[in-house]
Amino acid sequence: MDYVKSNPELSTLAAAIGASPAVQQVLSGPGPFTLFAPDNNAFASGTMADYKVKYLLDSANSNRLAKLLSYHALSKSVMSSTLQNNEVLPTVEGSNLFVQLNGSGVVINDVTCDHAKVLLADQVQSNGVVHIISSVFVPFGVFCPDTIFAAEQRSQGRISSYGYDCRAKGTSHLTSGQVKPVGLTVDSNVQKVFWSDDLNYPFAAPTSWLGSMNFNGTNLTQWSQTLVDPQGMDTDTVAKKLYFTEHQGHRLSRCDYNGANVEVVIEKKGDIMFQPSDVAVDELSQNIFLTVEGAADYLNGTLFQLDYSGNVKAVLARNLVKNYGVCVDKLAQHVYYIQGGHGGQINCVAYGSTPCANPVLADILEYPYMCAVDTAFAKYGGPTNVLFSQANRPGQIYYLTTDGKNMKQIQTVTTDLDAPMGVAFGCTV
Repeated sequence: MDYVKSNPELSTLAAAIGASPAVQQVLSGPGPFTLFAPDNNAFASGTMADYKVKYLLDSANSNRLAKLLSYHALSKSVMSSTLQNNEVLPTVEGSNLFVQLNGSGVVINDVTCDHAKVLLADQVQSNGVVHIISSVFVPFGVFCPDTIFAAEQRSQGRISSYGYDCRAKGTSHLTSGQVKPVGLTVDSNVQKVFWSDDLNYPFAAPTSWLGSMNFNGTNLTQWSQTLVDPQGMDTDTVAKKLYFTEHQGHRLSRCDYNGANVEVVIEKKGDIMFQPSDVAVDELSQNIFLTVEGAADYLNGTLFQLDYSGNVKAVLARNLVKNYGVCVDKLAQHVYYIQGGHGGQINCVAYGSTPCANPVLADILEYPYMCAVDTAFAKYGGPTNVLFSQANRPGQIYYLTTDGKNMKQIQTVTTDLDAPMGVAFGCTV
């Protein structure tokens, strides 16, 4: 710690450690330790940005800061001359770092997508050694959300998770053999994913169901096996309520996370102009947003704003075409809704006082279906990302910033996304 505090090239690291008393205490202890110390440039470039540093230094994220910092420390003293190519280095945080030796020196890779050159090695101190590096390592669960969940229809019939934006990586198919998963939502606080399985479409027999399981694929449960054409879903993470639509059932309902205490929020039996597609909940302002398709030709759709009793507060958009997914930015109080099909759109409408920067966020899309919003960095000056699926075969999942730029396809190790529909952001812990 004396070395870090005295080196002007490590002042940002010193400030970060100073904001984490637990880590400072560890690194001031008897050791021995190895510290991979990112220099100031590392905190200002690459996968790290100013808004991410502000996020880490927020006292509300102190546990995440401690996790990141302890990922840079080993509980033994390791000199650079002893490092082997492809060596695995267990860190104090619990995740591994990976050694790569090449002609230009030593490179250390983290568990997501970053790598760091060792700029200055073997700074020996009384309780260990410091190696100054060019990047900041980020383990899973520091920047949340870090995972994308998707419901994949057709031949796959599965619920999958994918790494997101260098916060996590890899692919995990949590369950397969589902009939036709459509809607999907999560609650990261309890590490659960929920989805609707639309067995009966296009028939109106009440034989479909809802499902849930843990983020790691355990505790698979199905319930409410008498639903009519269930589609979109969302969670109220405060009240621990699951909201779900029944398209040809003409209703929106909610229940507990285990399927108990089902109550109808709004219903219009047999009304072909009232076929709910998707739902988004803002538990902070007690608002519900509901996309409703019109007649069988998929015209005359509507976006409703409801209160928690199911009363219509406002009609936010009319005359929509194939309006499927809806998702909400609870900080800016913006609703994003999808108009699907060939040449589809993602649109934005404000329900608060701040207008949308772009009423049409994206245009000329190929069968966009459902969406989700990531506001993790918004209050620190960072971007808000909107995630959406394209239910093609093979399908795609993209995310883009709310200025309509920087659209990226999620990086996966599979190319067989099969009609992805419901998508959600989650944080693995």
